[in-house]
Amino acid sequence: MSRWLAYHGDRYLFGLRLIYQPEHSLNSAKCRGRIKNELFELMGMVFGLGWYSHRALPGYYHDILPIWGDENLRSLAHHIKLSSLYGTYSAFYGITSIAC
Repeated sequence: MSRWLAYHGDRYLFGLRLIYQPEHSLNSAKCRGRIKNELFELMGMVFGLGWYSHRALPGYYHDILPIWGDENLRSLAHHIKLSSLYGTYSAFYGITSIAC
């Protein structure tokens, strides 16, 4: 499963508003999902963010741990004002049990 987020606007917004607050934000990912009677459990995840602010060079942040547990990103997002953002994550699921 993958999810992505893109924003480009005339106003500068804080990263927190885009990464954590929307209903369908990158952070709103669920650890488990039911698909066709098979229960899948999260086995791994990677995510990355890139943004432009008032500087010419882009900022970026990435990790191999889940985005919802990354307190460093949450703290950073409180302080970053940006005009463009692209974020993505990919989650890898495995079957843990089968519903009969």
